[in-house]
Amino acid sequence: MAVSAPTDSLEREADRVADEVMGSGRGQRRTDSAGGKAFRPEIGPTVAHGLAGGGEVLPRSTREHFEPRFGHDFSTVRVHADAEAASSAAALQASAFTFGSHIVFGAGRYRPGNADTQRLLAHELTHVAQQDRLGLTGVVHRDFAVAPRTPAGVAAALTPTQIASAITFNGATITQAAEIQLLRDIVGLDPAPAVVDGAFVQAVADFQAQHGLTADGKIGPSTRRRLSLEILAEARSLGSTGLGGLHVGLELRSQIETLIGAGNRTYADWRTRIRAATVLQRDVVLAEPAFLIRMRNHLSTFNDLARCIELLGRRAPTHGELIADPIVIAELRAVWAASSPTLNPPGGTQHEEGGWVYMNIITNEITVRRAPAGQGAIIDLTGPPVVADSIVVGTYHTHPNLGPAWTAGPSGPDGVADAADAVPGIVVGSTGLTAADPVTFFASGPNRRAHLAGSQGLPSAPVAPQAKADGTYDER
Repeated sequence: MAVSAPTDSLEREADRVADEVMGSGRGQRRTDSAGGKAFRPEIGPTVAHGLAGGGEVLPRSTREHFEPRFGHDFSTVRVHADAEAASSAAALQASAFTFGSHIVFGAGRYRPGNADTQRLLAHELTHVAQQDRLGLTGVVHRDFAVAPRTPAGVAAALTPTQIASAITFNGATITQAAEIQLLRDIVGLDPAPAVVDGAFVQAVADFQAQHGLTADGKIGPSTRRRLSLEILAEARSLGSTGLGGLHVGLELRSQIETLIGAGNRTYADWRTRIRAATVLQRDVVLAEPAFLIRMRNHLSTFNDLARCIELLGRRAPTHGELIADPIVIAELRAVWAASSPTLNPPGGTQHEEGGWVYMNIITNEITVRRAPAGQGAIIDLTGPPVVADSIVVGTYHTHPNLGPAWTAGPSGPDGVADAADAVPGIVVGSTGLTAADPVTFFASGPNRRAHLAGSQGLPSAPVAPQAKADGTYDER
């Protein structure tokens, strides 16, 4: 048995026909007819055996809807949507797949009457018709990779001004013809011509709408991450052969694989490879935590890993991003409550509470660690604890603001300490004198940590010295 590649002409035809049957009205999607095919032997005979006696025929209403539109008899089609079908689809990383006259749906993907299901069914019925027309046997056709949040999502038509803005934006970072062709293919266009045009921008907007992103047609960090995940998922399904245009997005990953295989731990060599890569190629590497762990296990020092990840494009969060993070917000409110801001000294337990904000440089996850309590009025934030694969990207502490020792916002010493630590400081305080007053997250020190390398998280170390042997900071 063989599996069709998502970039072959049969898949492109299925996308086009499904769009036409469902009345998308786009008219700019893939238009090539069935022809050359890219198949890789992959699926064993158990799939065919499991399908042989199961499934249900298409409902009469479904046949009456699709048969005149396709000009094809679907009376022999059987739909599989049970637990075994879901397991088979998951093994293929598929939303659904077609084998002969059998259509197999992934878990939760077959909901008769649902618009998303109808569109997916139209795609798979195209494959049934293709196999009958071309006499194909033993071929599994499927849509794999990252399942979109809203598969039938379509963005509103962008205005000429929005299209022009997106073309300029995308053209600044996507310059290689082969990379443009790959991205056009992913978003559902013919790879050729290799241009960033209005059709491409609108197709990107539709892709964004399907994945719950802002549908502006601009390939920014969030969209690049989604595209990177798609590239990685398709590559995993295809294995080392038959990658076609996918190799363009995977080029830096392949080069790093070569460095690891050769036992090369020299940071300068890694830096050269990363600097020469495109933004998309860097994002593909960043999008795969397991691969970053391989890099960590191979490089000589944690700082070398941090510098490589910074070159790949990861940045520490700004003060504004920190105080918008739900984990950080919950902790800031918790330390405010723990510092007893409603108690009036003397005789109360009013005191500062605080701690450190960490970013895992491999997963980008934000976590917090609170400093030990019972330190008296002023909390000590020197010597943050070690957190695996993580660096300190901020500090936080409270100003209970009821006694003469506190001000609502950062004090003079706070500003000095945060500037020396070189990470944002968050001071939790109130502009009034009661707990009912609005609590404010004041900023102190720099807006963001400048570099990912340094001795952050090491016991008794300064919070954020920027570690480079030659004393400079710019790792880019």
